[in-house]
Amino acid sequence: MLQHIGPPPPSNNQNLERNHLARVRRRARQRGLRILKDFTGRYNLVDTHVEPPRALAGLEHSSLDVIENALAVPLPPPRPPRKPPMARLEGNGSSQPSQASHPAASSFSVLVEDLLKRSAS
Repeated sequence: MLQHIGPPPPSNNQNLERNHLARVRRRARQRGLRILKDFTGRYNLVDTHVEPPRALAGLEHSSLDVIENALAVPLPPPRPPRKPPMARLEGNGSSQPSQASHPAASSFSVLVEDLLKRSAS
């Protein structure tokens, strides 16, 4: 007489689930999110960067596997820093910027004009 008996459940099944939940929560915390268990026994993925904190759309009352898959998606690359807006030229509106009143400004402009004359000839 042959009986088919499945494998016995691990003795520390609750500890495995607790460790798994801790790992997923740690990954969520690195992204600025929280995982909360709700009254149905399922989980919510909550964004803490908004005020008031609220669950992400589609990840309310979800299983832990669904939330883990959502966290496994790589983040997009960070945006490049914004460039400051171009400063408008003041004065007569010419395209040439006005020379600074620095003491070396006149000697520098003379040097540039000499270099331009030499390169032209």
